[in-house]
Amino acid sequence: MNDAAKQLKKFHLYIEEQLSSFDRTEFCSPLVFREGARVAFWWVMPAMAAVWFITRYKEHLPFAYLDAAISEGIGSHLWTVVGMLGLALLGLAILLPRCKFVADSAYQILVNTCAMGWLACGLLFGLLIARVPAELAKLAAWKAWLLEAGLATLMLEVFVLNCWIWWLGNLMRSGGSDGGFLRGVELLDLRLRFAAFVFLSVLPIGLFVIRGK
Repeated sequence: MNDAAKQLKKFHLYIEEQLSSFDRTEFCSPLVFREGARVAFWWVMPAMAAVWFITRYKEHLPFAYLDAAISEGIGSHLWTVVGMLGLALLGLAILLPRCKFVADSAYQILVNTCAMGWLACGLLFGLLIARVPAELAKLAAWKAWLLEAGLATLMLEVFVLNCWIWWLGNLMRSGGSDGGFLRGVELLDLRLRFAAFVFLSVLPIGLFVIRGK
């Protein structure tokens, strides 16, 4: 066995040892997913109904104002900024797992980011139902197909990202050293916790600042 293989095996054993303190049920609790589905339903369905109602009765409503509100609700800028703050707090909670305030803050911001995402998802679904069919009828077949594919891809991305954010937020729910995910994090090597902090907190903020210039 060459040196590279030995180092890889050593690293693999190190990671296995570090992760042995975690309970797998903490990562895939059915209760978390059921609650996530319930939260998604109560954000998506009213938003869809609102878009349909606004479109159906636009002659009797301040349509321009409400349509602008729908566009702002779908916009990703606020969702991105708030979600990045949640990830930064998540990384800080992993670095400082005993700090319940940081964990609770990360949880609240991440689950509320998820709620914003489900609202956007509901508004998009509402537009698909209430307005897109009429617009597609005006387009050539290939253009309509491309638009449908683009919208489907966008919806899938929003769905996956929201589920991921909900899952990350709920990892913080145990908060502090009372038990759960963060109790396992507390037993991790400081070097791993610091690497997670850099990856989740420092790197995204740095890239965001560079992109904004």
